[in-house]
Amino acid sequence: MKILTAVICCDFKNYSLDECIKSIKKAGFENVLLNYESSDNELPNNKKLLLLLPENLQVWQISEFGESDRQFDQDQGYRLPRIVTARNMCIDYAIKHDYDWLFFVDSDVIIPENTMELLFENNKYKLKSGLVHGRGSHQGAQYVFNRLGTEGDWTKCEYSTCGFTAIHREIFRRVRFKWGEPFEGGALCSEDPLYGADVRHLYNINWMVNTKLQAQHIDNPNQPLTNDQASQY
Repeated sequence: MKILTAVICCDFKNYSLDECIKSIKKAGFENVLLNYESSDNELPNNKKLLLLLPENLQVWQISEFGESDRQFDQDQGYRLPRIVTARNMCIDYAIKHDYDWLFFVDSDVIIPENTMELLFENNKYKLKSGLVHGRGSHQGAQYVFNRLGTEGDWTKCEYSTCGFTAIHREIFRRVRFKWGEPFEGGALCSEDPLYGADVRHLYNINWMVNTKLQAQHIDNPNQPLTNDQASQY
Protein backbone atom coordinates (compact mmCIF):
# COMPACT_ATOMS: atom_id res chain seq x y z
CA MET A 1 0.00 0.00 0.00
CA LYS A 2 1.62 3.20 -1.21
CA ILE A 3 0.40 6.37 0.56
CA LEU A 4 1.20 9.97 -0.37
CA THR A 5 0.60 12.40 2.48
CA ALA A 6 -0.08 15.85 1.03
CA VAL A 7 0.18 18.87 3.33
CA ILE A 8 -1.58 21.99 2.10
CA CYS A 9 -0.17 25.21 3.56
CA CYS A 10 -0.24 28.92 2.82
CA ASP A 11 1.52 31.90 4.40
CA PHE A 12 -1.58 32.52 6.49
CA LYS A 13 -1.40 29.07 8.14
CA ASN A 14 2.31 28.35 8.52
CA TYR A 15 2.10 28.96 12.29
CA SER A 16 1.49 25.24 12.96
CA LEU A 17 3.34 23.66 10.03
CA ASP A 18 6.18 22.35 12.23
CA GLU A 19 3.75 20.56 14.55
CA CYS A 20 1.74 19.21 11.63
CA ILE A 21 4.71 17.63 9.85
CA LYS A 22 6.12 16.25 13.11
CA SER A 23 2.79 14.57 13.86
CA ILE A 24 2.72 13.02 10.38
CA LYS A 25 6.19 11.57 10.80
CA LYS A 26 5.40 10.40 14.34
CA ALA A 27 2.38 8.53 12.98
CA GLY A 28 4.65 6.64 10.58
CA PHE A 29 3.88 8.27 7.23
CA GLU A 30 7.00 8.50 5.08
CA ASN A 31 6.06 9.99 1.70
CA VAL A 32 5.17 13.63 2.37
CA LEU A 33 4.43 16.26 -0.25
CA LEU A 34 4.30 19.85 0.98
CA ASN A 35 2.28 22.13 -1.26
CA TYR A 36 3.11 25.57 0.14
CA GLU A 37 1.59 28.76 -1.20
CA SER A 38 3.80 31.82 -0.84
CA SER A 39 3.43 35.19 -2.46
CA ASP A 40 7.22 35.60 -2.63
CA ASN A 41 8.19 31.98 -3.47
CA GLU A 42 9.96 31.64 -0.11
CA LEU A 43 9.58 28.70 2.23
CA PRO A 44 8.65 29.34 5.87
CA ASN A 45 11.31 29.80 8.54
CA ASN A 46 11.31 26.15 9.63
CA LYS A 47 13.83 25.14 6.94
CA LYS A 48 15.57 22.57 9.15
CA LEU A 49 12.33 20.65 9.45
CA LEU A 50 11.59 20.96 5.75
CA LEU A 51 14.94 19.35 4.95
CA LEU A 52 13.53 16.15 6.45
CA LEU A 53 10.95 15.98 3.69
CA PRO A 54 11.61 13.90 0.57
CA GLU A 55 12.71 15.60 -2.61
CA ASN A 56 9.12 15.89 -3.81
CA LEU A 57 8.80 19.31 -2.18
CA GLN A 58 6.74 21.78 -4.15
CA VAL A 59 6.38 25.50 -3.61
CA TRP A 60 3.14 26.77 -5.06
CA GLN A 61 3.53 30.42 -6.03
CA ILE A 62 0.73 32.74 -7.03
CA SER A 63 2.81 35.82 -7.63
CA GLU A 64 -0.02 38.14 -8.62
CA PHE A 65 -1.71 37.81 -5.23
CA GLY A 66 -0.44 38.42 -1.73
CA GLU A 67 -1.83 37.71 1.71
CA SER A 68 -2.78 41.40 1.92
CA ASP A 69 -5.56 40.60 -0.57
CA ARG A 70 -7.18 38.32 2.00
CA GLN A 71 -9.94 40.25 3.71
CA PHE A 72 -10.54 37.94 6.71
CA ASP A 73 -9.82 34.41 7.94
CA GLN A 74 -12.57 32.63 6.01
CA ASP A 75 -12.42 34.85 2.91
CA GLN A 76 -13.62 32.17 0.51
CA GLY A 77 -13.18 34.31 -2.58
CA TYR A 78 -9.47 34.38 -1.73
CA ARG A 79 -9.07 30.87 -0.32
CA LEU A 80 -11.05 28.55 -2.55
CA PRO A 81 -9.32 29.00 -5.94
CA ARG A 82 -5.95 28.43 -4.27
CA ILE A 83 -7.06 25.46 -2.18
CA VAL A 84 -8.62 23.73 -5.17
CA THR A 85 -5.53 24.37 -7.30
CA ALA A 86 -3.27 22.95 -4.58
CA ARG A 87 -5.36 19.82 -4.07
CA ASN A 88 -5.52 19.10 -7.79
CA MET A 89 -1.74 19.56 -8.05
CA CYS A 90 -1.40 16.85 -5.41
CA ILE A 91 -3.72 14.58 -7.39
CA ASP A 92 -1.50 15.07 -10.46
CA TYR A 93 1.55 14.09 -8.42
CA ALA A 94 -0.14 11.03 -6.91
CA ILE A 95 -1.26 9.79 -10.32
CA LYS A 96 2.14 10.38 -11.91
CA HIS A 97 3.95 8.46 -9.17
CA ASP A 98 1.38 5.66 -8.94
CA TYR A 99 0.21 6.08 -5.34
CA ASP A 100 -2.63 3.93 -4.00
CA TRP A 101 -3.82 6.56 -1.52
CA LEU A 102 -3.73 10.35 -1.36
CA PHE A 103 -3.89 11.44 2.26
CA PHE A 104 -4.59 15.16 2.75
CA VAL A 105 -3.56 16.90 5.97
CA ASP A 106 -3.99 20.66 6.32
CA SER A 107 -1.11 22.50 7.98
CA ASP A 108 -3.29 23.54 10.95
CA VAL A 109 -4.25 19.92 11.72
CA ILE A 110 -2.20 17.75 14.11
CA ILE A 111 -2.90 14.07 13.54
CA PRO A 112 -2.78 11.42 16.31
CA GLU A 113 -0.14 8.67 16.43
CA ASN A 114 -2.66 5.90 15.68
CA THR A 115 -3.82 7.47 12.41
CA MET A 116 -2.23 4.80 10.22
CA GLU A 117 -3.86 2.02 12.22
CA LEU A 118 -7.36 3.48 12.47
CA LEU A 119 -7.68 5.22 9.11
CA PHE A 120 -6.22 2.47 6.95
CA GLU A 121 -7.35 -0.61 8.88
CA ASN A 122 -10.48 -0.93 6.77
CA ASN A 123 -9.74 -0.34 3.13
CA LYS A 124 -13.22 -1.11 1.88
CA TYR A 125 -13.92 2.61 2.37
CA LYS A 126 -12.45 4.60 -0.52
CA LEU A 127 -13.15 8.12 0.82
CA LYS A 128 -12.58 8.46 4.56
CA SER A 129 -11.50 10.87 7.27
CA GLY A 130 -10.64 11.23 10.89
CA LEU A 131 -12.71 13.56 13.03
CA VAL A 132 -11.79 17.25 13.06
CA HIS A 133 -13.43 19.85 15.31
CA GLY A 134 -13.62 23.50 14.40
CA ARG A 135 -10.99 25.94 15.62
CA GLY A 136 -11.31 29.25 17.41
CA SER A 137 -14.91 30.31 17.79
CA HIS A 138 -15.97 27.24 15.75
CA GLN A 139 -14.34 24.75 18.12
CA GLY A 140 -17.68 23.26 19.15
CA ALA A 141 -18.42 22.14 15.60
CA GLN A 142 -17.63 18.68 14.27
CA TYR A 143 -16.76 18.46 10.58
CA VAL A 144 -19.21 15.67 9.81
CA PHE A 145 -22.05 16.99 7.69
CA ASN A 146 -25.45 15.39 7.00
CA ARG A 147 -24.91 12.17 8.94
CA LEU A 148 -26.51 9.13 7.32
CA GLY A 149 -25.79 6.33 9.80
CA THR A 150 -22.95 4.44 11.44
CA GLU A 151 -20.91 1.28 10.90
CA GLY A 152 -19.08 0.59 14.15
CA ASP A 153 -16.71 3.50 14.79
CA TRP A 154 -17.39 4.89 11.32
CA THR A 155 -20.01 7.53 10.60
CA LYS A 156 -21.47 7.73 7.12
CA CYS A 157 -22.07 11.30 5.89
CA GLU A 158 -22.41 13.39 2.76
CA TYR A 159 -19.09 15.16 3.36
CA SER A 160 -16.42 15.93 5.91
CA THR A 161 -13.31 18.12 5.77
CA CYS A 162 -10.62 17.42 3.19
CA GLY A 163 -8.07 18.57 5.79
CA PHE A 164 -7.75 15.06 7.32
CA THR A 165 -8.91 12.75 4.54
CA ALA A 166 -7.68 9.71 2.60
CA ILE A 167 -8.79 9.15 -0.99
CA HIS A 168 -8.19 5.91 -2.90
CA ARG A 169 -6.73 6.05 -6.40
CA GLU A 170 -10.00 4.65 -7.84
CA ILE A 171 -11.54 7.94 -6.72
CA PHE A 172 -8.80 10.56 -7.20
CA ARG A 173 -7.95 9.36 -10.71
CA ARG A 174 -11.45 10.33 -11.77
CA VAL A 175 -12.70 13.08 -9.42
CA ARG A 176 -11.12 16.53 -9.29
CA PHE A 177 -11.64 19.27 -6.76
CA LYS A 178 -13.65 22.34 -7.61
CA TRP A 179 -15.39 25.22 -5.92
CA GLY A 180 -18.56 26.94 -7.00
CA GLU A 181 -20.67 30.02 -7.06
CA PRO A 182 -24.01 29.70 -5.24
CA PHE A 183 -27.09 29.05 -7.33
CA GLU A 184 -29.10 31.93 -5.85
CA GLY A 185 -26.79 34.26 -3.99
CA GLY A 186 -25.47 33.43 -0.56
CA ALA A 187 -22.32 31.53 0.27
CA LEU A 188 -19.63 30.35 -2.08
CA CYS A 189 -19.47 26.56 -2.14
CA SER A 190 -16.19 25.05 -0.93
CA GLU A 191 -14.41 21.98 -2.27
CA ASP A 192 -15.48 19.56 0.48
CA PRO A 193 -19.25 19.26 -0.21
CA LEU A 194 -18.69 19.36 -3.96
CA TYR A 195 -16.16 16.53 -3.80
CA GLY A 196 -18.53 14.45 -1.68
CA ALA A 197 -21.38 15.11 -4.11
CA ASP A 198 -19.31 14.13 -7.14
CA VAL A 199 -18.15 10.89 -5.49
CA ARG A 200 -21.73 9.97 -4.59
CA HIS A 201 -22.87 10.72 -8.13
CA LEU A 202 -20.13 8.66 -9.81
CA TYR A 203 -19.71 5.80 -7.33
CA ASN A 204 -22.84 5.81 -5.17
CA ILE A 205 -20.74 5.78 -2.00
CA ASN A 206 -20.67 8.07 1.01
CA TRP A 207 -17.88 9.78 2.89
CA MET A 208 -16.87 7.79 6.01
CA VAL A 209 -15.48 9.36 9.21
CA ASN A 210 -13.80 7.40 11.99
CA THR A 211 -15.04 9.23 15.08
CA LYS A 212 -12.47 7.50 17.33
CA LEU A 213 -9.68 9.14 15.36
CA GLN A 214 -9.66 12.77 16.48
CA ALA A 215 -7.17 15.34 15.23
CA GLN A 216 -6.24 18.61 16.90
CA HIS A 217 -7.23 21.70 14.93
CA ILE A 218 -4.86 24.59 15.75
CA ASP A 219 -6.10 28.18 15.71
CA ASN A 220 -3.83 31.06 14.77
CA PRO A 221 -2.49 32.45 18.07
CA ASN A 222 -1.96 35.88 16.53
CA GLN A 223 -5.17 36.10 14.49
CA PRO A 224 -7.70 33.75 16.09
CA LEU A 225 -10.93 32.92 14.32
CA THR A 226 -13.76 34.90 15.90
CA ASN A 227 -17.52 35.06 15.36
CA ASP A 228 -17.39 38.67 14.23
CA GLN A 229 -15.27 37.78 11.19
CA ALA A 230 -17.77 37.58 8.38
CA SER A 231 -17.66 34.09 6.91
CA GLN A 232 -18.93 32.81 3.58
CA TYR A 233 -18.48 29.18 4.58
